[in-house]
Amino acid sequence: MIKVYEEMIKSLEHMRSLAESFEKEILSLPPGSLSVSIQSSKQYYYHNYSADGKKQKRYLNPDSKYDQRLLKKLQRRRFLQKSLSVLKTDISALEQAIAKFVLYDPGRICTQLTSAYQDIQKDPGLWLPAEPDLRRWAKKSYTQYAGHPEGLIHETSTGLLVRSKSESMIADTLTLYGVPFRYEQVLIINGKSYAPDFTLHHPLNREIFYWEHFGKMDQPDYLLSAGAKIMDYRQAGIRTGTNFIMTFEDLQNPLTMREIQDVVTSRLLTR
Repeated sequence: MIKVYEEMIKSLEHMRSLAESFEKEILSLPPGSLSVSIQSSKQYYYHNYSADGKKQKRYLNPDSKYDQRLLKKLQRRRFLQKSLSVLKTDISALEQAIAKFVLYDPGRICTQLTSAYQDIQKDPGLWLPAEPDLRRWAKKSYTQYAGHPEGLIHETSTGLLVRSKSESMIADTLTLYGVPFRYEQVLIINGKSYAPDFTLHHPLNREIFYWEHFGKMDQPDYLLSAGAKIMDYRQAGIRTGTNFIMTFEDLQNPLTMREIQDVVTSRLLTR
């Protein structure tokens, strides 16, 4: 929904700018209008204008360069006048629409409910279901990483097999909060294949996000590989703080459900 609002604002700014430029150009063009008469299948153009309070009509000679330039300018003038009329109507309509537009924000709606309904916030499935097209996106077939299938040993609540208990916890939390995702969808960056743990649609702004869980940070080789991957992602425009989520753990510091929930609520349930 936020994209709809942003597009409305962008369109309004563009139309205002266009209308302003058209108005300025009209002032630079000669006044008057065109009329045409047809005789023996030939068109004869006339310039209609006012002089000394009287209506005048002058034939535009096709052999005169001045008259032909005047003809083009008068044609341009009429086009701009018609365009300006349409733009002003659209600007007025869009201004009214923007003034009445209320951005759909499920979380905000929840906070505005009376106390009898406040518990709804504890069950995101009641107020933040994935939209139908996003659910279809999640279920649609995609190219999934096919390497090391023997590592897919942890089952999520929906029957999806993943590679670690932490990934299972992440997947179940995304499902609980209605965030559509794809597991290990192949991503090509500069001709090289990657498979982010989770490719997901932000349920509010509908942008694509990537979530990588780095689960062996106490292993030096794994740490170096993770750093290289993060740099490659960065060069492809996948960056923390925008569209990239990272979580980490090692043997001494396992990922917790609380951490996962905090990430989901702060990064995926807000704009």
